[in-house]
Amino acid sequence: MTRNVVPKTKFQRFFYSEQNNFEQSLDIWEPVDLPYEGERGMKRDDLPTVVLVVGSGWMGHRSVIYSGTSWWNSSGPRTIARLGCVCVCVRHRGVFPHVSAQQAMSLLLLGTSVLSMLVTLDTAFTVVTIMCLLLGSLVLAGRGSASFDHMLEDVADALVWVDRNRNTVGRSRSPLVFGGYSSGGHVAASLLQRPDVLASRGLPPPENICDGVLMISGVLAVRPPISAPEPPRWLTDLTVNAVFGKNQAFNIPSPLHGPLPRIPHLLVGCRNEMFGLKWLDLFFCSGAYCKALQVKGIRAKFVQISSDHWNILNSTDLARALEIEFPWLCSKHQTRKASDVYSTRFDTNHPKGGHALAVLEENIQNLRKE
Repeated sequence: MTRNVVPKTKFQRFFYSEQNNFEQSLDIWEPVDLPYEGERGMKRDDLPTVVLVVGSGWMGHRSVIYSGTSWWNSSGPRTIARLGCVCVCVRHRGVFPHVSAQQAMSLLLLGTSVLSMLVTLDTAFTVVTIMCLLLGSLVLAGRGSASFDHMLEDVADALVWVDRNRNTVGRSRSPLVFGGYSSGGHVAASLLQRPDVLASRGLPPPENICDGVLMISGVLAVRPPISAPEPPRWLTDLTVNAVFGKNQAFNIPSPLHGPLPRIPHLLVGCRNEMFGLKWLDLFFCSGAYCKALQVKGIRAKFVQISSDHWNILNSTDLARALEIEFPWLCSKHQTRKASDVYSTRFDTNHPKGGHALAVLEENIQNLRKE
């Protein structure tokens, strides 16, 4: 179907906790123009309800943080709603960049020493005062922040709310797709590997939670394999430690290395996730995650599009990819062989208008030999 006019969307906001805390809220995005059929002929009732955990670098969604990133976090659900789907955008509590009192004091002493050699005493005093206020704010803001288990519990509570309010969501019989983007993908993938957290909320095992999993530029690993020559382990550990704090960082799960749920997966990644920095790209390992799923005999497809982590959610290539891939992800009669690993590239500059070029990457037998 060729669309000359961008479909309109709307959203409603709900709280999934009794505290009516903004961090524990969700937005339901849906199309205004009805009915709609995708270019693959999906009827409206067959289009999925998509539940996505939004990204935030695990810092959660305090109103002051979300106000600065809402343009980015809302563009993903809006893109999906424009396809005719209902998209539930889930927020959760988060951590805050961890700076201990000892670290703050060390940074302050180092900064003071450097400034004393470069600027006048009056200027140094002013800068040190500002540094004290900033570092003190970081220390105070980090107190009482959520743990990673709190994030998992919040998203599980949101899934309970969605299950109880399918009529409010709009389509009680439509397929349900669950996942996330950026750090939200990490939280969603980790939750699917924690049946104990799901059970504590009265939810069924992961395989009965949803019909398919969607990860968009998701963080699917937080540490490299021990045998990997790069990036150095200390560098990735430093990143995770800075976010979660040293005590908690050790227990942060790395979904790529965890028990994979037997649910069909669609993984959408970028050609250059994070400025082309390989050690950062390790966190966004959609292709490797797809291969790991395939080794276990789980249906999965990796789609790579010409974008980056910051622009993918508003990309027309993402919209085209999802419109093409949703039918098989949500199909009750999935016919594609589980032994196929695909890498599909979308490019609006392609002479054929950006249609998919599906290329068989590797035979599953070769994967088992790795």
